[in-house]
Amino acid sequence: LCLTALAGLSVPASLLASTLNAQTISATASTANQLQVALPRANSSPASLGARFDRLTTEDGLSQNTVTSILQDTRGFMWFGTEDGLNKYDGHTFTVYRHDPDDPHSLRDDSIMTLYEAPNGVLWIGTQSGWLERYDRATGQFTHYAFDTPPVLSLYQDREGVFWIATWNAIYRLDRDAEEPSVVFTHITANTIYEDRDGVLWFGANDGWLHFLDRAEDKLRPVSVNVPVENHSLTTITEDQEGALWIGRDGGGVSRYDDPQQRWIHYRHDPDDPTSLVDDAVSSVYRDQAGALWIGALEGGLDRFDSETGRFVHYQNVPGDPHSLSEDSILSLYQDCSGVLWIGTLTAGLSKLDPV
Repeated sequence: LCLTALAGLSVPASLLASTLNAQTISATASTANQLQVALPRANSSPASLGARFDRLTTEDGLSQNTVTSILQDTRGFMWFGTEDGLNKYDGHTFTVYRHDPDDPHSLRDDSIMTLYEAPNGVLWIGTQSGWLERYDRATGQFTHYAFDTPPVLSLYQDREGVFWIATWNAIYRLDRDAEEPSVVFTHITANTIYEDRDGVLWFGANDGWLHFLDRAEDKLRPVSVNVPVENHSLTTITEDQEGALWIGRDGGGVSRYDDPQQRWIHYRHDPDDPTSLVDDAVSSVYRDQAGALWIGALEGGLDRFDSETGRFVHYQNVPGDPHSLSEDSILSLYQDCSGVLWIGTLTAGLSKLDPV
């Protein structure tokens, strides 16, 4: 069910119609399977004129204003992970879950890193200090799994029913009939896990490498991103409507990878081009229900990629405007079932935008 009370404020349809010129793509001389994007210059940025954001912060009941993760469950409730508590939101009221030293069934750690709802409706929470929490909706209690390689960074259940847990320097799996997770790969820190439409399981690593699971050999196979990897850890992976992967990198911009053709297109910030990527430190790439790609930057704000032109439309904080983006440091993105795009920020709570 969708909580109609969560509906955000509208953006004019004209905002989503771009009138920019087509992109120009040129192959680099160094490699045939890597492309760089050269965009025509413009005199001004396609700023988010007409975009109207709403905000939710601690003043509205959110437990803390650093929103690391966002999820809508199958019952329609929104869940927000923060550095000080887990929040459930029904469209009107926040319910906050925190550690209670007198309650062994409460959260063990209030600093939430990641949220995931499995296909069977089980809500999982990964924390900064290495706890994996399984939430029981009927009792309101949490079951705890401890990992000695904190934090818990990413969670995913693949189509074969295997539940994957990525922590610092290790990847674990929890099989359908297993009671405890078991470590399967070490010496890898996977910030993000994603399964594509063909069932290929991808892991974006902190060292800048993209890996996929070779299920026949039960091994991880690396795929080079064809750019220098120093300080360019992979932070996020999603898939566009054509089946290509979009990969965000911390300091390295965002890249599109066409696996069958083994071709890369890299998008970077260009200070001389106001329609280029707003910032190279990318925290989140999210595909919405209409197929549009949204990019959250650690500095610079929110971008929407225009696939027709190859340009980026920027949404940023405007001082003094309460209906602009609440902050330009973005940590998390999520679109709910009513079409509202939720944006989690570093210090300013939540912004929400209805892109219809």
